[in-house]
Amino acid sequence: MSPIQDFYSNQIILLTGATGFIGKLIAEKLLRTCPNLKKIYVLVRPKPIRSLDERLKDIFDSTCFDLLRSQDPDFGKKIHLLSGDCKERSLGLNFEAIEILKDQVTCVFHVAANVRFDIDLKTAVHTNVRGVRDLLEIMKEAKNLRAFVYVSTAFSHCPRTEIREEFYGVGTDPEKVLQMVDIMDDQALISSLMGPWPNTYVYSKALAEEVVRRYENCFPVCIVRPAITLSCIKEPFPGWNDNFNGPIGISFGIALGLLRSLHMDPKFPAPYVPVDFVVNIILAAAWNLEKCVEKTTNSPIPIYNLTAAKTNSVTYGWILDYYKTFVFKYPLTKTVWYPYVQLSRYKTIHKIRSFFYHTVFSYIVDAILVTIGKKPLAVKKYQKVNKMLDLLSYFVLRSWNFDNSNVDFLWDQLDEKDKEVFNFNMKTVDWKSYFEDCCVGGRVFLVKDPVESIPKAKRWMYFLAGIHYTFVGFVIYAWYWLLSTVFQILF
Repeated sequence: MSPIQDFYSNQIILLTGATGFIGKLIAEKLLRTCPNLKKIYVLVRPKPIRSLDERLKDIFDSTCFDLLRSQDPDFGKKIHLLSGDCKERSLGLNFEAIEILKDQVTCVFHVAANVRFDIDLKTAVHTNVRGVRDLLEIMKEAKNLRAFVYVSTAFSHCPRTEIREEFYGVGTDPEKVLQMVDIMDDQALISSLMGPWPNTYVYSKALAEEVVRRYENCFPVCIVRPAITLSCIKEPFPGWNDNFNGPIGISFGIALGLLRSLHMDPKFPAPYVPVDFVVNIILAAAWNLEKCVEKTTNSPIPIYNLTAAKTNSVTYGWILDYYKTFVFKYPLTKTVWYPYVQLSRYKTIHKIRSFFYHTVFSYIVDAILVTIGKKPLAVKKYQKVNKMLDLLSYFVLRSWNFDNSNVDFLWDQLDEKDKEVFNFNMKTVDWKSYFEDCCVGGRVFLVKDPVESIPKAKRWMYFLAGIHYTFVGFVIYAWYWLLSTVFQILF
């Protein structure tokens, strides 16, 4: 086996966030490529209407496990459930579960987080800060802990334009913030604490990094900061994804003909990374922690900024221009209007376009629905869409200079087999091929639109194109007629 595969032999893993996008793929990758792995404990939040076993079955039923299932139908035997919730004290773990972690676990991947941008600060801090602190406190008493990897975000310190692989102060002691969220109302907290951070998610991740820094001398720990995470580039399937968050949701909104105005600067580089590269660097970072400890007993906590390589990046404008070709190459059968979108970095222009393209359109759709006896829904849907675009605008109207020195150093430590099995080299990404796979994969895995339906979808697209350009021609003629009439009256 390769050095990284050998590192995971007989390891007992604790994985939080196993029901999420990255967490699922970490479990899948470990079970598929590290056959001598002993056990994985996954933290699963209990729900009133579904048992833990049912929730675990939901995870394993995901298509991302199909390749693993074909190789090892009994892979689930290495997975063990722990009932817990990261927003509760001590992650909602009972005494028995905590003792299991202390006695058995050798490697921790803390991936779980509340990633919503609009959650209240109390919830964000309880889940993303206190959950990290309590898990670190539990594992401080672990008998055989070899690595603790905390997954943050490349935008945890987004108020800075240059983000190096190092710690930055947040201006407030995280412990004081944890005390304050229980005694102050959220609006007062936001105005007094968050400062330049644009939302509670990135602020809470910055606080969590400060918490991690305080455990430097307790056990081997590191931080991985991925940028905006998109579909798989290779494993387990090119283009695989299981959610419509962020750019994925926007791209399908465009493909369906629902989004026609975006507030972003087309000249700025897009900080996207494939999710399987994120998984690979997380696993490699844990392996490298032991090497760091062997070199020096007081090694600083390694931080890895996984972002697009400076020599191999693409802009939002380039992505959109290239994406348009795939919208027509792989159209969706459920497209409601001819795909047409415009970008602008000017807020006023975007708001005007959004009013006509989104708001007016939504009222027309709801009026039609009411007329035919259906329940109106377009206005509420577009209100949510516009809110999401406003929340994302901060990140698509700015550019950051990310340092990737530690990522490059870690890559150089891998032997040739590990570079093949655990690839995270962003310089190797073929963006054109990758985005094409994202379109096809999203079509198949997310909207369940099989490739066999493409000819039918293309016929529908030609029909919509005819309606679209007829409508556009009518509008242009109407404006010309109106202006010429006004001009004749006035002059």
